[in-house]
Amino acid sequence: MSREKLAAAITDLRNQAPVRLSSSGHGLSAELPAHSTGTAVLAVPTVTGWGCRVDGGAWRAPHSFGGLMAVPLGAGAARLDCSYRTPGLLPGLAASGTALGVLAAVAVTCGVRRRRGGSRVQHTVRPPRSNRGISSD
Repeated sequence: MSREKLAAAITDLRNQAPVRLSSSGHGLSAELPAHSTGTAVLAVPTVTGWGCRVDGGAWRAPHSFGGLMAVPLGAGAARLDCSYRTPGLLPGLAASGTALGVLAAVAVTCGVRRRRGGSRVQHTVRPPRSNRGISSD
């Protein structure tokens, strides 16, 4: 490859690079050059839980391109936002919250019964039956 072609390719890639890129603990945001098209390939492994929005559109799972996240930009994109949501987090939190609520209800119920003297069940002790009157013939 000639140096001129390589320099032209690098210049072309730099012109298509994000104008501004920011990251947080669970997400990435990119301000793209005006009217960007094609596919944005992010240097992030494609794993379950990632989702992206182009220009505030619907949240969609990215495609994979060589194991990296690839997001189709459509026509004239200006912004790309991607975030990671741990798979199963919301159902797990709901189940944990429900279990905690049941545990608290049982603890409160037992505490109230103990303070009120409880609902004591009285057991009547009966003497054992004798075998009188039963013939063993």
